Amino acid sequence: MENEVKKGLKPWIANLIIFFVELIILVLYFAIGWSGIKNIFSGNISGGFDEVAGAIWFLNVAILIVTLLCFFVKQLRTKANIRWGIWNIIWIAGNIYLLASK
Repeated sequence: MENEVKKGLKPWIANLIIFFVELIILVLYFAIGWSGIKNIFSGNISGGFDEVAGAIWFLNVAILIVTLLCFFVKQLRTKANIRWGIWNIIWIAGNIYLLASK
């Protein structure tokens, strides 16, 4: 019994952790972008778009951090999280391309 090796998290627990972290990031993204959306509806279009772009950059950086955690933290490295991380990298690259091509 003393020689048993402790295993990491069960895959579904690791997937659930990443899901809730990304859900929290999504809620924060909408909270940050809400003031920009209010500015757009009140007529301040350029200021509103700047705030929305800031919210998108927050989302990009936060999701990149979560993706790096999925890749480098062994307990969070499951097949689903690796695939989700690869998709996040593709999505972040697309966001950066679209933000930079103003």
